[in-house]
Amino acid sequence: DFMRSKSDTTDILKKSNNQHLKKLFSESGGQIQNLNAEEMKVYQWQTQLPWCFIDYEKKGYQLSYKGDAKIGEAIAVSQIEITSPSGAVLQCFFDKKTGLLRTIISENREYEYSNYQTVAAVKMPYFVSEKYLKEKLYNGTLWAKFYDIDQIQFNVPLENSLFEKPKQ
Repeated sequence: DFMRSKSDTTDILKKSNNQHLKKLFSESGGQIQNLNAEEMKVYQWQTQLPWCFIDYEKKGYQLSYKGDAKIGEAIAVSQIEITSPSGAVLQCFFDKKTGLLRTIISENREYEYSNYQTVAAVKMPYFVSEKYLKEKLYNGTLWAKFYDIDQIQFNVPLENSLFEKPKQ
């Protein structure tokens, strides 16, 4: 409710403690810009979530079973630690009853997956929450994003123009 207009959102982001957002706002002037090598690594790592488990050895990831735990008082989970080729470490929690991924925790973020539905014989989460653990908004609250997914389709043809850099 507090984000009613683009100017409100811009004001909130400018006041945010999120250093990456501050950098983008201050340096880009609202314009499209290329990412440097370090920023590219961050986004490449994020695009692999939660798919990094598929062919993980081929991609250079390492997995380690860390034991069983509980989410809240009811959900029994198995904890798997995954290390990326760049050395980033994630804690992943899989529901012991369903085998589905419930939570991923990194140094700075926590992702929770829920509302799984079957799409082309594959269970997919239709709700994802992303919480920033170290970055707060200007008013001191934690920064979070919520993704409520309406539809998932696999192998849908896309126009090449979708991947072109927009003109300024």
